Amino acid sequence: MTLPIRARIADAVKAELNAAPAETWPSGLWPTGGAVRSRDPLYDLTQLASTRVTVIATGVDETQATRASVRVETTVDIAVQRKIAAAPNTAEALAEGDALDEMVEAILAYLRRRKLSAMPVVAWQSSSNSPVYLPDLLREKRVYTSIVSVVYVHGEGG
Repeated sequence: MTLPIRARIADAVKAELNAAPAETWPSGLWPTGGAVRSRDPLYDLTQLASTRVTVIATGVDETQATRASVRVETTVDIAVQRKIAAAPNTAEALAEGDALDEMVEAILAYLRRRKLSAMPVVAWQSSSNSPVYLPDLLREKRVYTSIVSVVYVHGEGG
């Protein structure tokens, strides 16, 4: 069975992130098993003691490109999650959050204008990081969660 194009693009993003040189990411923050593709980035708090990077295909937009072709934009979200170990409102908690923000910025920079090795016909169009983190989850569970959204452009067949 062939995977849908959106799943193949998400897999290609995951592979691209996992193939990055170790020095691309802030020291000690990249997950031991690397990024994973999932439909639901839910982890229990013990699993979030270490950083989790989850890649999820979240949207597809199609527009007429020419009379005979369609332009397809596939959005892939990359969730960065980790439980903040330090007590709230401390310098240590701020430093943990800053390090995770640095990881998010590294993901944005790494994927910017990068061709996906596994899908060279797919082109990067844009990236965003909004909200920078989810404050409710941080307040309630002490879990830092930030979402990077990346849009890739391709034709109907990928």
